Amino acid sequence: MSKLKEAIAKAKNEMLTREREKRVELKSMPPETEGVKPSNIKQGFIKEIRKDNHPFVDVRIRNQNGRYTMTAKHRPNLQEATTKISKEMFESLWTKTTSKQVKERYHLTSGWIVDNIRGGRIVAEFEYRAGKSQAHMPKGFEKA
Repeated sequence: MSKLKEAIAKAKNEMLTREREKRVELKSMPPETEGVKPSNIKQGFIKEIRKDNHPFVDVRIRNQNGRYTMTAKHRPNLQEATTKISKEMFESLWTKTTSKQVKERYHLTSGWIVDNIRGGRIVAEFEYRAGKSQAHMPKGFEKA
């Protein structure tokens, strides 16, 4: 696991970003996804630290269309750091993940992202950028 420690240390030294997002579970795929080519994502969580029975820090690995990354998220401060990892590192860590997810991700012109997760869940999220303080759900989004 020394490669894991190396990657986490590298991620700590890279720029931290602050994550602000709105997440909503949907009943079905919204019409806006029709005709949009999705990204294929395979991700798994390799470490979760809980404090007072709530997620505090988690580390995940992801393969998004052949781009391999590891992300550490600090939940209370909404901070995350991502670093590139090799395909070999991803494959060796994949067997150690505690939670696996395979999904298709749709980036919509409205700024929303819709994940169609294998197993039946559909989740939409909107990441707030500088100057954006609200996210209005587009027509056709039906909450679960």
